[in-house]
Amino acid sequence: MKYLIFGVILLLQGSCVQGQKNTEEKEVDYVVDIFFKQYAYLLRRSIEYDIENDRFKYEVQEFIENHKEDAPGVDTLINPFFHSNERDGPIILHPYLFNNAQDRVIIMILTKGVGLSGKPVESVHYVLGKKEDDKWTFRMKEAHVRGFHYEGGHPLLSDTEMSLRILRTFINWGYMPVKEVKIHDKFFEKGW
Repeated sequence: MKYLIFGVILLLQGSCVQGQKNTEEKEVDYVVDIFFKQYAYLLRRSIEYDIENDRFKYEVQEFIENHKEDAPGVDTLINPFFHSNERDGPIILHPYLFNNAQDRVIIMILTKGVGLSGKPVESVHYVLGKKEDDKWTFRMKEAHVRGFHYEGGHPLLSDTEMSLRILRTFINWGYMPVKEVKIHDKFFEKGW
């Protein structure tokens, strides 16, 4: 009888732990599902914007090609998108991070280089855009670059995976609510 009671107690504890584990897995699945809905929503808005405003991507490309800034420690101007870009040209990552009115945007520009150790280094620069009188003006977000370094034989990340990681960061910073598919316009008023 003592062993029977002990066995029932063990079974009850196991089912409680299993129920807790299932609840945690469902929560993780829910958060992942919402995140991919957020990504799909933003990607769709970006593609639709490109289709409806075919000049936009050319304006962004023109900014990328013509932007100059001071080189650190040198008295000259450089283009940061081409200066250290040794593997492919600058790549405009999607999605664009628009506000609701689509008159403010954060654009991620990927450059691919090689570090001092000879290993790949990828950097994502942020270009901020503002539309006034049907004209876009762009500027770099100073002191904000997301780097990806590959040491020890780690595989290179795809452009999409980098976009997803950066989007997750922006959501955590308040661009979107963590568990909702909507954009916080106040995010752009805080310096973005």
